[in-house]
Amino acid sequence: MIVKNGGKGIVMSDHCAIRRIETVPVAAVVDSTSAGDSRNGAFLARFTALGSSVEAAHHAAHVASIVTGRQD
Repeated sequence: MIVKNGGKGIVMSDHCAIRRIETVPVAAVVDSTSAGDSRNGAFLARFTALGSSVEAAHHAAHVASIVTGRQD
């Protein structure tokens, strides 16, 4: 199970252990419109490739920071 908490990070259950994944700081939130979709897609892509939910959550937090810090 994964719970997204916006700027407060991610809380997840990984093999019966509760883990907290910190957000990646951004200088300023420019646009958060697609942060959730980007985070979810990044998590699923990395998890499918590597099989590690913790690594996937870190990657997802990084991608969400990129998305919220720009407007393209």
